[in-house]
Order: sequence, then structure tokens, then C-alpha cells
Amino acid sequence: MKVKGTALIARHQTIAKEFGEDAWREFFDEFVQQAPALAGGVLPVSSIPVKTFLEFSDALVQHFYAGDSHVHWRFGVDSADWALTSGPYANFRGSRDAAAFLAVAPALWHAYYSAGAFEAGIEAAGRHAWAQIESPVRHLHFEYSVMGFVERALELVGGRVRGHEAVRGFSRGDRDVYYRFELTEDC
Repeated sequence: MKVKGTALIARHQTIAKEFGEDAWREFFDEFVQQAPALAGGVLPVSSIPVKTFLEFSDALVQHFYAGDSHVHWRFGVDSADWALTSGPYANFRGSRDAAAFLAVAPALWHAYYSAGAFEAGIEAAGRHAWAQIESPVRHLHFEYSVMGFVERALELVGGRVRGHEAVRGFSRGDRDVYYRFELTEDC
């Protein structure tokens, strides 16, 4: 499984914004010494081995967030803010058409990851959205960042999310991830 360079670049933006470019550069330069796959630099279209990406992600979370794996959720939120504000999905913002957004959302998985699957939709007369991940690699990065992205995207599309339920998750030792999001009537 490979991860597109876009995912690592997104982390760069988050860390540089929160801790400064110098802190990012120091961390990245030190990590690259042990990760030859990143030594030539990272472009959005770069294919990073998933093992290298997850080692990088784990080291980043340990270094900047004292190992708090729940920060992956915020990474997903930050990515949704970009994608639906100035990124490729900005046209969905405020559309109030969560079903249309979720119909194209599986393409997002494949924009970042070379294997696995993501599905999402609306159920119960528009009162709930659901999202499911199947990945050959089980890591909290996939669960929290993707579900954080979905929750924030649903909010930006034009509704409010009253809450979410982790029905299944890598965080619970399950083989896949399945979340339900309770929506307001206006989503």
C-alpha cells in the first residue's frame, strides 16, 4: 500500500501553522535521515510506502503532540477545511447536498491511498450519514483522520453533525471502520 505525498504535505501545513516552519524543518530533516524513501523530497504525486508514512506519522504525533493519537481527528478536520474551502471540493460548500458529496467521497480515499476502500452514504431519511473504511493496514491514522474529515465535510456542506458513533473501528480492534453521523434536518 502506498500513500500519496499530499497526505504528508497536509501534515507539513498543519505543523508549520501551529509550531512554525523551523520546527517542521528540524523534525522532517531529522526523520529523513532514517527514511530514505523521503530523502529526495515529497511532491503531491509522490508514492510513499505506507510503512514509512505511518512511522513518520507516529513520530510526528509523538514529537509534537506527546503521542496523543486523537490528533489524527484534527488532521482530518484541517484537511476538510482546506478541501471544501479553497481546494478541489469547494463547490460543495454550503450546497446542503450531503448525499452528493458522500457519493464522490470514495474518490478521496483513492486520491490518498493505493489500496483499501471507502464508502459513505445517507440513511434514515437523511437523518444519518455513514462512512466505512476497509484497509489492508489497520492504523488509527486511517480511522481518525478520515472520519474527522467526513464529519467536518458534512458540516461544511451545510448541516450540523449532532454527534457520531464509532460502530466499528481499528481503535476498538475491529477489522474495519464504520461510523454513523447524526445530522440535523437541514443537512
